[in-house]
Amino acid sequence: MRVLERNKEILWYSNPTGESYVTDSNGFKTGEKTISYSTPVSVRMSMAISSGANNLGSQGMAELERFGIVTGYTHRAITEDLNCLITEESLIWYHRDVSEEVTRTVMRTVTETIDGEEVTHEVHETVTETVPVPHNFKVVRKAKSLNHLIYYLKEVDVQ
Repeated sequence: MRVLERNKEILWYSNPTGESYVTDSNGFKTGEKTISYSTPVSVRMSMAISSGANNLGSQGMAELERFGIVTGYTHRAITEDLNCLITEESLIWYHRDVSEEVTRTVMRTVTETIDGEEVTHEVHETVTETVPVPHNFKVVRKAKSLNHLIYYLKEVDVQ
């Protein structure tokens, strides 16, 4: 099976690189762990919207839970690149940039020497900075066949 180039879309992924313990303000470990991720990389894949019952990739079914119907994944990303580096637990940005430029006005205090006297005044500056945008999908399953890889993605809401 080959994926047509015109059917591919750009998505960004970031793989987990390791875990570290969270420390409090005194430098002591809190017992919580944070996962660090690599710098996001773009890739082109064929995307399909679908729904599966669990993380095993059952298509078209859903589990009935106590508080509603739960699906294991919402999208599938398909590639013929069998050496693709995306792993389970990778973060995915789909239909979203990984960063955006934000312009804001900041106020800073400036001290100048004028005629031998130090004068302090406030200056307003416009600063443009690049801030990261949260991911909107997470890989829950990776399935490999002879000719292609399928990544099952679950939509997440990260604030």
